[in-house]
Amino acid sequence: MSALTWVDGLRGLKMRAMAERFARQEGSGDARAFVERLAEGVVAEAEARAQRAMERRCVQARVPSAVGPEDVRYAPGRGFLKRELQEFLDVRWVREHEHLVLTGASGRGKTFLASVLANLVLRAGLTVRFYDVPDLLGEWAAYDANGELPRFRRLLARTDLLVLDDWGHRDEPLDRKDVGVLRRVVLPALEKRSVLVVAKSPPEAWSDWLGGGDTAEELCDWFSRVPHRLDFKGPSMRERKQRK
Repeated sequence: MSALTWVDGLRGLKMRAMAERFARQEGSGDARAFVERLAEGVVAEAEARAQRAMERRCVQARVPSAVGPEDVRYAPGRGFLKRELQEFLDVRWVREHEHLVLTGASGRGKTFLASVLANLVLRAGLTVRFYDVPDLLGEWAAYDANGELPRFRRLLARTDLLVLDDWGHRDEPLDRKDVGVLRRVVLPALEKRSVLVVAKSPPEAWSDWLGGGDTAEELCDWFSRVPHRLDFKGPSMRERKQRK
């Protein structure tokens, strides 16, 4: 079988990286044993597939920015130290289905840190879905209106880390329907996956926003017992940037 036929066959099997590596080998007159060249092609194909999978996960996750731990600035008085953040960098907390609550006033860097942690989870080969709470509620309603709610729930069920930003984003309480949606989204994730909540206030203050009642009590109780909590303090990072 000719080299061209090999390359075309690999492309037909959607093994494009392996095909291109083999074509380059042939074009350069590579004299190594076929087994060595084949091993190189297999590695190239595996790396390319891993990269494509990573790109798909990133698109689906919708993390606000592509920041990493190298971008974190440990400014004095922010409420957490480098050593406190270290326990989250190996993403073991997600693999063990633990949860994290980030609280603090606007502009303190909560969403930034949530993005850092979400990107680390993606790099580890796990799945993430990053939502502002209003967007989550809107997406649920859209799937429901199209008769595709079971599909959306399956997507959420396959997510390793669910990030909920802007939790408690407005002063007036959610209506009963929206509270019910949050319960249907959050409780399964709390029981079987990991949840990261970004909020201005601590869990003990969420009851009114969740409309009071049994569901509010249930969710507040869940999150008040979460062992991983970071409270952001200090001046607004946005104001600091504006002054510069």
